[in-house]
Amino acid sequence: PKAFNINSMSTCSSKYAHESYRRVLGSEHPDTLRAMNNLGSLFWKLEKFDRSIPLFEEILRIRKDTVGEDHPDTCFTMGNLGVNYRDGGRLAEALPMLEKTFEASRRYPALSMFRQSLAKAWLKAGNLAEAARVAKEQLEMARAELPGPSLELARELEQIGATLLKAQDWNGAEEVLGECLTMQNDLAPDEWQTFHIRSLLGGALLGQKKYDEAEPLLLAGYEGLKARVAKAPDDGMGLSQAIERLVQLYTEWEKPDQAAAWQQKLDEYKNREKNEP
Repeated sequence: PKAFNINSMSTCSSKYAHESYRRVLGSEHPDTLRAMNNLGSLFWKLEKFDRSIPLFEEILRIRKDTVGEDHPDTCFTMGNLGVNYRDGGRLAEALPMLEKTFEASRRYPALSMFRQSLAKAWLKAGNLAEAARVAKEQLEMARAELPGPSLELARELEQIGATLLKAQDWNGAEEVLGECLTMQNDLAPDEWQTFHIRSLLGGALLGQKKYDEAEPLLLAGYEGLKARVAKAPDDGMGLSQAIERLVQLYTEWEKPDQAAAWQQKLDEYKNREKNEP
C-alpha cells in the first residue's frame, strides 16, 4: 500500500469541516469559528503561517464584531493570533497583541496559557529586560491564583525560572528555581522534572560564576535526567541542555580536560539522537 501523510489527511479533514460549517451554519456560528480555530491551529503546528494567520485574523474580526473586544473568546483568539505572528517572524505585530492577552489574563485566568507566550516573544526579540519583567509579573499572578505548595505551582515556577535564566536574570532565576526545587523534592522527588529543575538551578549559579555551588547540582541533574530520559516530555532536550551547562561550567572554570570530556558526551548524544529512526 502507498504511504500516506497523516498531517495532510488531518488538514483536509479540518478544512472540509470548516467549509461545511460555514456553508450550513454561516461564518459567525460558534461551530464554524471552532472549526476555523482547529484548522488554524493545525496549520500553525505545520508551520504554514501563510495559511494559519489569515484564519485567526478572520476569527478575531468576527469575535470583535459579535461579542466585543473584551470578551474572553476574543482575547483567546488574540492570543492565538499573537503566537502565530511571533512564530511567523512578525514580532512587531505579535508583541502588542500578546501584551493585550497577558493583561486580559488578569481578568480571565483561563488565558494564563498565553503568559509564557509573551515572555518567549520578548526573548525572540532579544529584549531580555522585558522578558524578565513579564516573568516576574507572571510569578505574582501564579502565586495569587495557584495553591501552594502544589505540583501545579511547581510547573509554573519551573517555566518562570527557565525564562529568567534565558533572560540572564541569574539572581531572580536562583530564587524562583530554589523554591521550585524544594517544592518538587517534597511532592515528587523521583520525577524527571525534579532533576531538570536541579540542572536549571545549577545554571543560575553558573551564571553568577558560583562554580563550586553549581557543580553538584549540574552533575546530579545530569545523572537524574540520564536515568529518566525515556520519560522526558521534551524528547530529551533537557538532557542535552544539562550536558551543555556542564561543558560551560568546566570551560569557564578553566578545567579543560573535564570540559573536553563533557563536550565528547554532548557530541555523542547529539549524533545518537540524529541517527535514531
